[in-house]
Amino acid sequence: MKIRCEIKKLSQRFHHFYVFRDLNLQLEAGRVNLIRGSNGSGKSTLLKILSTGMESWSGEIQYYFQDKIQDYNEMRNFISFLGPYQELPEELSLRELIDFQQALGNPSGFEICYDVLTDLFGLRNDLDKPIAHFSTGMKQKARFVLAFGEKRPVWILDEPGSNLDAASSEKLWQWLSDCRDAHLIVVASNDPYEISRSFCVLDLEESQKKNS
Repeated sequence: MKIRCEIKKLSQRFHHFYVFRDLNLQLEAGRVNLIRGSNGSGKSTLLKILSTGMESWSGEIQYYFQDKIQDYNEMRNFISFLGPYQELPEELSLRELIDFQQALGNPSGFEICYDVLTDLFGLRNDLDKPIAHFSTGMKQKARFVLAFGEKRPVWILDEPGSNLDAASSEKLWQWLSDCRDAHLIVVASNDPYEISRSFCVLDLEESQKKNS
């Protein structure tokens, strides 16, 4: 599917402080779009707005599927979001969390790949273990399984390699690369390895300088 996102004069502020102002970007499927910037430059804030999880102060975000503009308020049904700060119910097992998500239904008929991701990250033998017994790296892998078990059109990932070992990071980025043509993928990271694996690197601070 041909997917793109246009960000037009987007601003976000808290009280009297602007995190970013009049930001203009175009993000497209067919590549991994990586956004970098120093701490506090607004990377995570921008991703939360793109995922419809936070309202912007001003500006516009437009998603297009096959050149047809989508209702921004409906986009939450087509977006998968991953962040290392997402809490997981630690008393439940990964299998129980997967079963719960699947019980919610899949009305849009997205491809299901929980088993593929569980095998990819080597969690097959840990499915019945409570999340409380997972290491920090295993919890990040579990977040990935839960976020992308349904292959929705738009993937938004905030520091996806957090707490992952080198081998797991390589598996993750190979999977993203293999899927980039069919999905709009947006990543926020300053990790040199992740930057080297991306097909389009956008510097958030440089973009703001151009718009100032």
